[in-house]
Amino acid sequence: MSQNALKFEKFLKTNNMKLEKIVNEDLTTFLIRENIENAGPTTIGVLFNSHDGLVNIVAYQFLRINKPEMKQQVMELINTLNVEYTFCKYVEKDDFVTLHISVPFKNNFRAELLSDLIATFINTLNKDYPRFMAILGA
Repeated sequence: MSQNALKFEKFLKTNNMKLEKIVNEDLTTFLIRENIENAGPTTIGVLFNSHDGLVNIVAYQFLRINKPEMKQQVMELINTLNVEYTFCKYVEKDDFVTLHISVPFKNNFRAELLSDLIATFINTLNKDYPRFMAILGA
């Protein structure tokens, strides 16, 4: 497990936060189960690479485009949101929308900063879900 992942785990323990942890050869992932307002349960992964240079925060398949005729409008919203945000990006693949943040660290990892970014990430999901639903008619 990377040093940054160990520091984050220590931060979690100090703050009595329990997250599921998955450790692989080159990746340590902490999973956050969050109930996004009006969207329901969403799993957010906080991924630490073994080289400690990058942490990724990802909400995989946050939203499904279940109306193919609306895909172009969803893509336009994704483009708009990606221009509005400098810290996170929405991506569409196979009719699913994912939100992603990559945070580079170079010997300056701070678990508190990462915790703040996760909170901002969750707030972004809560704020943008209604915008997607306005297009999809739900």
